Amino acid sequence: MIEIHLRKYDLLAGIAAFLAFPTRAEDWEDEGEHGEEIEVSVPEIEAFLEEEMPEYAKALAAAKENNWSEYVDAVGRAGEMITNYRFLQREDPERAKIFLQIHQIESRFFSLADQWHLTSDPQEKSTLRGSIRELIDQKFELEQEIMKTELEDLKVMVKEIEGKLQAEAATREEDVEAAVAELLEER
Repeated sequence: MIEIHLRKYDLLAGIAAFLAFPTRAEDWEDEGEHGEEIEVSVPEIEAFLEEEMPEYAKALAAAKENNWSEYVDAVGRAGEMITNYRFLQREDPERAKIFLQIHQIESRFFSLADQWHLTSDPQEKSTLRGSIRELIDQKFELEQEIMKTELEDLKVMVKEIEGKLQAEAATREEDVEAAVAELLEER
């Protein structure tokens, strides 16, 4: 069941890039959007998960004991998630907080889904299903919050572009004449 549990994290983690994670490597590195490199050690990954995502940490520990390749894959995914989280913390702490909350919620509902599959008690299944539904609803709410923030950012960018277009339209004739004069060296 642990193997299935860890694969579910991969499906919804939102991580599209393939990781080259060497077997039994002590360190995992990623280069950020702006070219800087962040190193995340395996013990640091495990400690972060233990503190922030205990359900994932438990599944990771079981994979470490039972399936090394699954463990390596899961550590790689977690390392990328932590790296993305750190970049977000630098750029936009509020979005970083929401990013982490989404991953924490996913960790919880995957763990509950595993429990749901393991139980045969209809009452427990019903209770677990309700909890899973609440968590998924929370995740959707957080994702919508991010989309609304991104939409507001885009609106600001559109207004800036519209302002530049208006400014360029107002001075177009002078700018065209200046460009022609410069090209022909008519000064």
